[in-house]
Order: sequence, then C-alpha cells, then structure tokens
Amino acid sequence: MKIPWTSLGSTPVEIFVEDVFLLVIPGAESKVDLEEDERRAQAAKQERLASAELLQSRGKMDVSAEESTKQQGFAQALITKITNNVQVTVKNIHIRYEDKLSCPGHPFAAGFTLAGFSAHTTDGNWQKTFLQSSAEAVHKVC
Repeated sequence: MKIPWTSLGSTPVEIFVEDVFLLVIPGAESKVDLEEDERRAQAAKQERLASAELLQSRGKMDVSAEESTKQQGFAQALITKITNNVQVTVKNIHIRYEDKLSCPGHPFAAGFTLAGFSAHTTDGNWQKTFLQSSAEAVHKVC
C-alpha cells in the first residue's frame, strides 16, 4: 500500500497486489475445528461489547456534542474521499484448484493466471482524475 499521509485529501491511496499463489481445495480435505471457531466468535463478540461500553463511557465525558459532530463530519468526509479515489493494481495472480475427493484414484487439478489489472477513479468523461468532493456517481475504470 502506498498511503500519502501528508496529502490524503489530494492524492489517491494506491493498493498493489502482486505475486499471489492461491491453492483451493474441497472443504472435506481441510481440517475444521468447530470448537475453535466458536471460541473465536465469542472472543470477537466480547471485544465488540467492550469497545461499545468504552465508547459509551467516553460519550458521557464533557465533550460538547457540536465538537464531536464536527470531528465526525470531517472524518467521514475524509474517509469518503479516500475510498472514492483509491487505486488498485493487481499483477501475477495464480489460482489453482485441486480435488482428490470427487473421483478417488483420479485427482483433478486446474488453474488460471491473471497477468494483471488495475482500477482507478475517472470523471464523467472517463478521464483519470482525483475527485475532490463526494460526487453522486463515482466512475472506476478497470
């Protein structure tokens, strides 16, 4: 990721994904621990609950509502601007599917490679641009 920390409001965030090799297998071949999944789900719920309680207790402090609304408005506008202008570049992705279960004794494998693609924000005329404000429609070219 290339994040322009000093100019987030005027320069796009760029995400580069390169050289990914993904192996996909049928679910029966993978080892699933249902108890571990349940423990993780419970831990995530407890963490969200603790975060909500912390936010609620902070909300009771003597921060004026107008000030917090202004900060939330600025943060929301900045997040919208960043997501509207994010650029993604993907290169050299290989996905392979292996199946030993469907036809025992005759394993099957297939794969494909994606050389690359990119996505960036454009204006109404499909010219690469940086959106300064929240537009009604955001155009992306891939």
